[in-house]
Amino acid sequence: MFTALAPATLALPDLSSASVAVGAFLGAALSIFTSEAIKFAIARRTKRDTLRLDGLTEATVAVSDAARTMLHIAGSTGAVTDDLAGLKSAHQSLRIGLARLQMLAGPGVQTAAYLVRHHLYAIRKIAEGADDPFPLHELSAYKRAEQSIEYLLEEARKEIGVSGRVVAKPDVYALTRSVTAKRDSAPMSSFK
Repeated sequence: MFTALAPATLALPDLSSASVAVGAFLGAALSIFTSEAIKFAIARRTKRDTLRLDGLTEATVAVSDAARTMLHIAGSTGAVTDDLAGLKSAHQSLRIGLARLQMLAGPGVQTAAYLVRHHLYAIRKIAEGADDPFPLHELSAYKRAEQSIEYLLEEARKEIGVSGRVVAKPDVYALTRSVTAKRDSAPMSSFK
């Protein structure tokens, strides 16, 4: 019923199937190597972009913090400040943060950073007792500095990829009245 194969046919390899097997092996190895190389490149690029965006975020926060510290020390009245050492320290922190932004950021954030530096220089000079070095602007130096900080934050959010805009300071009195009216008109069961 079963016929035995001749020992001679078992000993000879089929050369046509060997080339197919070698080709399949090389094709699979090349495919795996290519996919691993692509994965490695994507992981490296993602890590580099993540580090850059983290650095950009930290530098933007540092600049915003130093700028707001300068505004706090200088005050909005335009009077000479007594804390010149604090003002100088905040200005130095601001310049260091701005230098980091110049290295990490794209053109939009770099332009906004230059604008912050420009207007906060005026704040420093006014707080030291000098006149506004840029009196041609129709806004006060304090208002110009605030707007430049908001512009920097907006540009940084765009570059980082955060959706939406920087929320402007709301009218707290109108907002409080609105919340109170909603609370007073809602049934008490919704507040349990």
